[in-house]
Amino acid sequence: MTEILTGTLGLALLVLPGWHLAHACRLRRPALLGLLGGGLVLLTMVLLLQLLGSALNAMTIGASWLVWSLAALLLARQAAARFSQTPQ
Repeated sequence: MTEILTGTLGLALLVLPGWHLAHACRLRRPALLGLLGGGLVLLTMVLLLQLLGSALNAMTIGASWLVWSLAALLLARQAAARFSQTPQ
């Protein structure tokens, strides 16, 4: 049972930042783009941490993912504000 909960939480953490950003930009298929974007960001993050010689553990990857999630949230808010403006 704990594996199912862990997997669900991991999938949600992987997909939600990208989904939120794609949804705010009004792109088609935001769930698919969130999954693909999350995987790409995670791979890039791990490669950059490895290139910098940082330890690949839960703390460094979790902190990096938190920074990415906050950046995606801010970008999504900016995109939503831009798309919600009415032309004058």
